[in-house]
Amino acid sequence: MRRILITIVSLLAVLFFTRSVSASVSLCINPISGSNSLRFGRLLASEENNIEVRIRITSTDDKQYQVYQRMIEPLTNERGQMALAETIKSYSLMGSNSSGALYLDTMDRISSAQQLIYSSSTTGSSDSFTVVYVADGSKLGSSGNYFGKLAFTVRSTGSSSQEIAYLNVFVDSFGEVKASIEEANGRDYIQLESGDELNKEKYLKVSFSGNPVAPIRVYQEVDVFPQNELFDEINGDTVQYFSSGEARGDLEKQVPTDIDRKKILIYSSKEAEDSFFVNFFIDETKVDEQKAGNYKGKIQYTVESESIAKEFSFDIQVEIKPVFNMEVTLPPGGINFEKILPMSPPKVNEVEVSVRSNLGKPYVLVQDVVSPLTNAKGEVFDGKNFTIKVELQEKQKGKVVYDDFQPVPVEASPIFFSDSKGSSSKIKVYYRLRPFENMAAGGYSTNIVYSLGEI
Repeated sequence: MRRILITIVSLLAVLFFTRSVSASVSLCINPISGSNSLRFGRLLASEENNIEVRIRITSTDDKQYQVYQRMIEPLTNERGQMALAETIKSYSLMGSNSSGALYLDTMDRISSAQQLIYSSSTTGSSDSFTVVYVADGSKLGSSGNYFGKLAFTVRSTGSSSQEIAYLNVFVDSFGEVKASIEEANGRDYIQLESGDELNKEKYLKVSFSGNPVAPIRVYQEVDVFPQNELFDEINGDTVQYFSSGEARGDLEKQVPTDIDRKKILIYSSKEAEDSFFVNFFIDETKVDEQKAGNYKGKIQYTVESESIAKEFSFDIQVEIKPVFNMEVTLPPGGINFEKILPMSPPKVNEVEVSVRSNLGKPYVLVQDVVSPLTNAKGEVFDGKNFTIKVELQEKQKGKVVYDDFQPVPVEASPIFFSDSKGSSSKIKVYYRLRPFENMAAGGYSTNIVYSLGEI
């Protein structure tokens, strides 16, 4: 029993001696921010964040020691994506130590290899110093919550005494949301022309990437409404737009919509990346109501998310080409009256005349009856019984000359006057033939020419 007791006491003494040797030099790592880890917080790709760390070494012997650091767990996000090694760098704050030598005089990346950052004096005096750690958001690559771990080792050069301390590293990366809006031909303006059937629609391509699964929205606003050189604005329904494409987010305007001065939401989502198109076109059915000319304006787009609010501007140029024409719809066979007998009831031929004009000037529609109404033998029909009436169609503007049946003049004469603005119009012209006693039976016809002219 006595031998056993002596052996146990001797063993305890050895253990105590070993513990004392290992505790002759020790480390204390304290971020100046007060945290127990390196928390860089939310970091954009265009940002850097610095944290100072105070490192204290307590030495109980007179032997020189050295301090090393290395990254034992690389920065990795929740999806297993690793940041570049250059993401975390460090440098020593020169003059922050009392003795010894600091080695990180320039900023350098932290690798998985041991990196000497401090060497004490030859007497191994206790000391403290400051190291600055820099997180570079541009090196993270992807968004996410990144975690890594640093290891610090203090080691005596004249013995096996050493101690290791750890420091967790946290970085919340939003990445950089990259957004672009490009015109179809790479221009900084949108150009529209009426009657441009070969390239009717013009479009912008909207794209973004790097969104950290956060709400992102795209707005459109007509900053300067298109206007001509006289500052007359284009009619709101002449130019229209709609969004299209295989977007994963919500397209708000997928049907043709009038351009508007208001700031309008056209896209929203939480997608990491997406693209879609904004298409513009001129409503050709409205061209007649729009004064011809060149109209210039400006459209602005805003891409908004938690990390960016980026604006894009495009000039919009709208050319409304002059329109001044008419379309005449004759009855089948033209203005002919077949198989007319003295006792036949009156017969009426109907002609429809449509006038399209956007010149903004008044015009007149002229009828030229080239010859009297005659039959195949050249016999002239009594002009008193060949009459004309002109009727303005519903909601049309202008003034007709013959609002009731009157004899058709065998000459060039106006039958319709537009309003002062030269608005497009549609009229119907009725030609009535009333048979009479002693007339020659048969068919009668004449030639009538319509012409359009400015007043």
